[in-house]
Amino acid sequence: AMVDEGMVGNTMCRQLALPDEEDQALALATSSSDVFAATTELGWLCLYDLRTSSRESAVLEQRLSSSKEAASLAFDCKVENTLYVALASEVHHVDLRYLDSVTTDVVSTSAEDINQVVVNSTGEYLASADDTGEVSVVSLRDRKVFKQLRRGHSSICSCVAFRPRQPWELFSGGLDCLVLLWDFSRGKKKLELAADQTNSEGQVFNPPMIHSVAVPEKRELANHVAAARGDASIVIYDISKSAVKNTLTLNSLSSGTEGHTASVGHICFSKFTDERHLVSGGNDGNIILWSWNQPEDEAGSLVHWSQKHGKKINWTATTERSSENVLIADTSNNITIYSCSG
Repeated sequence: AMVDEGMVGNTMCRQLALPDEEDQALALATSSSDVFAATTELGWLCLYDLRTSSRESAVLEQRLSSSKEAASLAFDCKVENTLYVALASEVHHVDLRYLDSVTTDVVSTSAEDINQVVVNSTGEYLASADDTGEVSVVSLRDRKVFKQLRRGHSSICSCVAFRPRQPWELFSGGLDCLVLLWDFSRGKKKLELAADQTNSEGQVFNPPMIHSVAVPEKRELANHVAAARGDASIVIYDISKSAVKNTLTLNSLSSGTEGHTASVGHICFSKFTDERHLVSGGNDGNIILWSWNQPEDEAGSLVHWSQKHGKKINWTATTERSSENVLIADTSNNITIYSCSG
């Protein structure tokens, strides 16, 4: 029998190359079920279409900077061909139709490097998390800073996520091990979620620094927030009226044996199963699809699917497709596309 080169274990996959062999993708963002973009350590922006016939390379490649890394990107959900890219301490507006004009169009500037940039579901506000521990919220209509969320994190602010159903709220996560809920219209902290050390069974883990936060978009799930932590666990909080109603921890202890064995670098809710699952990628090179939202009467294994990917994972994303639906950026110069059945 012939071995299909596109199989890893029993999972179909293929790889898409970055323009530079020495590079790695730091972040991914999807704009539709077929089109996604990546930004890289060497300052590239690459656009990929999963339908294209040239199945290995990007449909569009542009080096936005030769000296700065492009740590994060976000599509404008309301304006086609528009995305925002974090280049060192600046957020750049990118129009995919006029790529050569990119260098001049700076939307906002932070005091230090930006780790993540996100746009809210109405396309009105952009938020960026930076190394000073601050979150800046910019009004995209007039390109002005709307609020600086200060005095929240005592260390690097690594990640940020708007709450789709709460138009004035966002979450931030930091290397101070805190997840914070903000009312960004008033610039005030509403809730502080401090990590309790969950892995206590004689294992020595890193502190539970927060590396990634994710919020589901579906109405019935939108009161949750997930946090990826340095202690090899993911914690999902169920929040009602600025108080924690429930907490679910996803790790080796809660799942039996199948959790991450090192820091969890990135998480996202799976679009191909209506966000009933959560994808996590770890420094251990493993990808896990967690069944976090099970009906109580059907509670089965927490781990729905897992994959020994082999390289440290920088970013995860999903599409709504029935195949080619898990996108992985790692420390190599490829982006890997897995086909996972929900």
